[in-house]
Amino acid sequence: ILSNLISHNSQIIRINAAEAFGYMSPRIFLHELSKIIKSDNFFQKIDFVEAIKVAVRELQEMYYGSMCPGFLENSSTDELCDEYSYMYQICKPIVKVYSSEQCGQELLHILESLRPK
Repeated sequence: ILSNLISHNSQIIRINAAEAFGYMSPRIFLHELSKIIKSDNFFQKIDFVEAIKVAVRELQEMYYGSMCPGFLENSSTDELCDEYSYMYQICKPIVKVYSSEQCGQELLHILESLRPK
């Protein structure tokens, strides 16, 4: 449902759905946003800034952890390579469009953290 609502004609519905989606499932949200950016249906850039911020916060928790170790602390080199490849493909168009925004820079920082050394 949320993947359809982030392309809704109503800006209010689009923005709120994107924020909820970014919180509930940041990786899938970013995947869907990447598809929107690549399509002819991309709306105003500002519509997704807050949602990207929410998704970035959730990804930071997932990758770096806070109360518990994050993915980066417990993953093998192969797992890191797979995750980096997946996230690079979905985040590349988003980072390109949002490079001047803090959310784009933070997303780029996450990608750099995932890059196998």
